Amino acid sequence: MVARDKENLSGQQIGNYEVESHIAARKASDLFLARDVKLERLVFLEVLRTTADEDENLAARFRRRMETVSQLKDPSIAVVSDLDTTDDGFPYAVTAAQIRGMREQLRRFPETEKHLMPEGKEPSAEDTWHRPDMEWTLQRLAEACDLLYLTAHGRDDGLLLETEQEVLAWAERLVADDPELLARVRRARMSLDYACILLWDRLGSTGAIRFTKDEVVARYRQTYTDTVSVRNLPERREALVKAMEDGIHWQAVKTELKPLPAPLDAIPPERIRQLTPETATLHGGGARLVEDPDAAAGFAATMEVSLTKPSYAPATLSPNAFNFGYYDSLTRRQQHAYAGAQEPLKAEPYTLYAIGRTALGPQCLVWFDWSWQVQFPDVSGLYDPDDPRREWDVYASLRFEGPAYGDAGQEDKNRFYVDRVVLVVPEGRQVPQMPAGIQ
Repeated sequence: MVARDKENLSGQQIGNYEVESHIAARKASDLFLARDVKLERLVFLEVLRTTADEDENLAARFRRRMETVSQLKDPSIAVVSDLDTTDDGFPYAVTAAQIRGMREQLRRFPETEKHLMPEGKEPSAEDTWHRPDMEWTLQRLAEACDLLYLTAHGRDDGLLLETEQEVLAWAERLVADDPELLARVRRARMSLDYACILLWDRLGSTGAIRFTKDEVVARYRQTYTDTVSVRNLPERREALVKAMEDGIHWQAVKTELKPLPAPLDAIPPERIRQLTPETATLHGGGARLVEDPDAAAGFAATMEVSLTKPSYAPATLSPNAFNFGYYDSLTRRQQHAYAGAQEPLKAEPYTLYAIGRTALGPQCLVWFDWSWQVQFPDVSGLYDPDDPRREWDVYASLRFEGPAYGDAGQEDKNRFYVDRVVLVVPEGRQVPQMPAGIQ
């Protein structure tokens, strides 16, 4: 059927619409650029991949969604102009595609940017007002090519980013013969590329995606470098490019998460949340991030271990026991845990150590070492104000090296490495929604 053979639809006709190209694959449907043969205009054509006979509920939800969108009064959302079914039973919906408007908007891009300047101030090479702003640049392009039509049908961040990438790739093809317009599309796409780098783990939830992380990182670096070269004084370019590289390095090297070890490998994935160190807070001069092929995502936070214990440390701890735990900044509640409390720690592969069961607060963190110089504050993103007593089982993945752990090859350096913090919904408890940025 037509919707299941989306790559070969060019030239085919669905109702009054002749298909020109496939734009994007959505979770249950496909989006095409088509031409209304009666009105001689371009349209977006979204076709469900399932017939009403195959999945009556899905077809009904598709129709209700489109009927709802057709009644929206927001001028920035394209109106659904047609809702019908193909000859062989696949529901589809149609909205206008304002291609000419997109070209006109792109030509006005530099003039539109000037509205961001403070009143009475002229732009100069030293200003940072022209830095890509995700919401603004995407919104300008969205108004031009009805991108908001796509966002009206679902709020999944990963799917939205994938769809926007498909549309902007199509926009690049549209202006490929015009170097000036192509450069402007790529500058607009730069913010979307950055969002994809930051949220890469959210992509691909509906199947294979049509671009790789390396492609997105390379395009972002190149476009950013080109933009800096054009818009900034020569003496500032090197510093700006370095700042960009520092900002994306750990996101760029981040790999797909390695499977969790036992016993967490037997827990359903929807009950688990994992945090990797790219957003860890590192205090003091010794804590840093390092690439580590054995780490869960290819890198870890590390520092020298504070082996001298404070006076409040339990007297029964082993000589190289490691202190870590949970802290709530509002209530000042602490929860200590000790790796190697009874038996001395050894230089072994990454191992899960339990912090224990705890409720989270709106300002909380997981800390490491007696010095607390490595902290994971993003655990607070799982706090639910509607269920403030919700509890989690919290673990940290750690490894140790140095003579204190029987690792003679490291001379006198004793270090710990943490590659992820894992939170598990206790058995029998309701699984919460996943906040943005937490896997």
